[in-house]
Amino acid sequence: MTPFEAVNPVLPAWYDAWFTVFPILLLLWWFCALISIGRRAPVMRPWEAIGWFLFVTIAPVVGPLVWFLLGRRLAVREDAMHRAQARES
Repeated sequence: MTPFEAVNPVLPAWYDAWFTVFPILLLLWWFCALISIGRRAPVMRPWEAIGWFLFVTIAPVVGPLVWFLLGRRLAVREDAMHRAQARES
């Protein structure tokens, strides 16, 4: 086998590397989102946490994006409200 037979003339070498690294990064991002939801679950309503888990699991690309852009902020606000109510009582 010559060196020219091992090279695909249509696709560059970085293409193979990208299609190996990209799914691994998506999987890592998905796990980070699930861990983040799990850490914030005690300050969220139970059905809200379950909903976020399901949404991130069912939509593995869009779910973490929406969680990191919107969900974390909402969970932080709820946590702040719970702490303020605990101080008042």
